[in-house]
Amino acid sequence: MNSISDNFIFQLEEIIQERINNPITGSYTNTLLDGGRKLIAKKLIEESGELAVAYLDDNSSSDDIIWEASDLIYHMLVLLQSSDLSLNEISSELANRHKEK
Repeated sequence: MNSISDNFIFQLEEIIQERINNPITGSYTNTLLDGGRKLIAKKLIEESGELAVAYLDDNSSSDDIIWEASDLIYHMLVLLQSSDLSLNEISSELANRHKEK
C-alpha cells in the first residue's frame, strides 16, 4: 500500500470534521449532518445491511465487499464525528479490550 491509502481513513476523519466546522453547500457529508442523528443512524444501518448482503452473496466479488465496507466506514466516521468522537478513541477502546483478554 502507498502512504496515501495507509493514512486516508484519518484524512477522511479530518475532512468530515472540516465539513462540520465549515459546511459546504451540496456536500454529501453536510447533507447527512444537516439531516441529524436519525438520518445518520439510518444510513449507518443501511450500509451495514448492504455489507452483510454483499458478504453473504455468492456472486459478490471482493470489490463489492470493499465498496460496501468503505460506505459503512465513511458513515460510521460521520456518526463518530457528529458525536465529537474520534478514531483514536475507538482505537484506545479496542486496545483496552485486547489487554483484558
